[in-house]
Amino acid sequence: MVEEGLPEGVFESAEEGDAQGVAAWLDEGGGVDARCAEQDRATLLIVAAAGGQEAMVRMLLQRGASVNLQDSDGVTALMDAVGNGHTTIAQALLDAKADASLQTTNGITALMEAEQQEHTATAQLLRRHAKRQMAEAEAAVVHATAAAPNLQEICADPNPNPLTVTVTVTATATATVTLTLSLSLSLSLSL
Repeated sequence: MVEEGLPEGVFESAEEGDAQGVAAWLDEGGGVDARCAEQDRATLLIVAAAGGQEAMVRMLLQRGASVNLQDSDGVTALMDAVGNGHTTIAQALLDAKADASLQTTNGITALMEAEQQEHTATAQLLRRHAKRQMAEAEAAVVHATAAAPNLQEICADPNPNPLTVTVTVTATATATVTLTLSLSLSLSLSL
């Protein structure tokens, strides 16, 4: 659950890179994913990324900040990082599993923002990331497809063993692959 109630002063501390001030607020019970009502419901991570505060971003990620939260306009920390040309922060967010396919309320993605702002390095980073995700998804599909004939033989057996195996592979345009393996086993004992 995302908490409300991020004080504007703490928000400004994150924007300015005041790690001690933010850490003290968090240590006193402040929520790492709290939102600032006065600042479009943005989080500490969003403002730190926008402000180029790499050490702050890393500290917030280590403390469990949710990397894909969006403010009231749909902006994420990744979008603000790339929109301001903060390539190393964008890489840290991608490493923390930031979803580059998320869109603002106007339909803008992180890549579109980087290109609009003419931040070539961040746009290239996002393209490389997408290409790597696609390659990983394709490899997972190939692996699952290679395993499928053996599984089909098991499932097509006219005298089936009580073991049933089902594999479902789904790949989406964002290169997400879901592999589901479900096993059923029935066992009977006679004494």
